[in-house]
Amino acid sequence: MNKEDIKRVIERLLHEVEEEDIGISLFSTYCQAEDELLFFKEEDRVRILKIFKRVSEDSQRHKKILMRVIEHLGKKYHEN
Repeated sequence: MNKEDIKRVIERLLHEVEEEDIGISLFSTYCQAEDELLFFKEEDRVRILKIFKRVSEDSQRHKKILMRVIEHLGKKYHEN
C-alpha cells in the first residue's frame, strides 16, 4: 500500500471509531435510563438491558481493535 491508500484507510477507520462512540453512548444511556423502558414487562426489560449492555461492550471491543489497526497503519504510513 502506498501512503495515500494508507491515509484513506485510516480516515475510514476513524469514521468507524466515531460511529462506535455513538453506539457506545447510546446503549450506555439506555442502560442508565431504565425508566424509558417501563412500557416493557419486567422480564423483557431485563433481557433488553442485557442486550444493550452486550452490544455496548462489543462496540467498546470493536473500537479498541479499530484503534490498534489505526495505530499499526500509522506506523506503516510513517515508515514509507
